[in-house]
Amino acid sequence: MRPLALAVLFLAACSKQPPAPPAVSPPAGRPPLADPPATVPPRAPSPDRISFRDAEGKVLCAIQTHAGGYRFHDGADQVLGEAKVQEDRVKLKDAQDQEHWKIKRKDFGAEIETSAGVRLYRIKREGAAWKLEDASNRTVAKAKPKEDGFDLHDPDGKTIARARKRDRGVVLESPEGRRLGEVDGGIEPLAALWFSLERFSLAERAALLAYFLRVNS
Repeated sequence: MRPLALAVLFLAACSKQPPAPPAVSPPAGRPPLADPPATVPPRAPSPDRISFRDAEGKVLCAIQTHAGGYRFHDGADQVLGEAKVQEDRVKLKDAQDQEHWKIKRKDFGAEIETSAGVRLYRIKREGAAWKLEDASNRTVAKAKPKEDGFDLHDPDGKTIARARKRDRGVVLESPEGRRLGEVDGGIEPLAALWFSLERFSLAERAALLAYFLRVNS
């Protein structure tokens, strides 16, 4: 065979692509592998300082970030308590540095316990609403969502307060629209709503805010 013909045959053989490997099918009964899930966006950072003010603008409770949680001060800058935030709970200490409350995340919502683990309250999720029950399973209050915030009702369904989102924070109002207070710091109405429940101390209400801000968010 002539040299030119041999060269042409050699080039043609080299230019051939190797056959593609056969497709591998998943074993019978096993679905094909799905694409990896999208990265979950990080949780928005919580504000460094939150203030609960009365209707005249006087600070009643200042909440500041402290050691992985929050420290609570009154309007005179006296310590009211401290909340340590963990992945599934908030631990509240009083002004004497004694553990007072534990607010634990549960399948039904949250449970408030003493330092010894005795149940005091349950906060049950009901769709987008929340129901607060005491240790005897009696309804204490209900938080119901509205278009622009949340309303807090007593066991009979009477409105106690309303929490409405505003530019500076959340305004707490009476059913008639009278201003009861304001919670600034860029938080959501559900977290701020607990400041209108006066059966709890300021430190206890602040701990509930911390739970809904950091654990339940």
